Amino acid sequence: MKLTLSAHLLYLLPISLHQLTYAREQRQTSNHVNLNLSPGPGLPSLEQLGLTIDDLLQPEPQITNLVIRNTLAALFHPVCYHVNTATVGAVMLCYNYLNKIGSQTCMANRDATWTYMCNSTIGDHHAYVRGQPASGLDEISSPCSDVAKGMEWVTTECPDVTCKLGDSCPIGGTNAAWANGDFVIEIVGNASVLSSS
Repeated sequence: MKLTLSAHLLYLLPISLHQLTYAREQRQTSNHVNLNLSPGPGLPSLEQLGLTIDDLLQPEPQITNLVIRNTLAALFHPVCYHVNTATVGAVMLCYNYLNKIGSQTCMANRDATWTYMCNSTIGDHHAYVRGQPASGLDEISSPCSDVAKGMEWVTTECPDVTCKLGDSCPIGGTNAAWANGDFVIEIVGNASVLSSS
């Protein structure tokens, strides 16, 4: 039986397959495409993991369902941003990095407004993944793979549905880490004060 995917179903595919394919093609056709990833404080470098930036451009092909948040466990209401956004490709570099380090602990505290877990660049486009404890807490932690899972809501719900392969699809938003509603995760394109809707 031949499987045909509708345009609507294609939107449910991991958006990284679209944007990272484009980034990989750019990388192969030009030596001038800037690809960079900087882990947050205390997190391992790509060198320590035995990885290169190109490894993060090659996610496992798969079809996934939209992430359904556990509203009983997550006490934070997710929001999509429409200003100060990142781009999908740069966000997915951080997503793949945080997912790969798995059980490594990602932490955030009140010493700074936001604790950065990953900064990445594709071309001229930047992404910042940062976190903070929910109101009333001084410190919070979760496995980094759960931070990545929390990012999935933003990557599936927030991109413009009209954005096509090859576009620098804007994306930004905030959600809780998976199974930890007290760990607020934010994806932005710069470090300035945000407006949201």
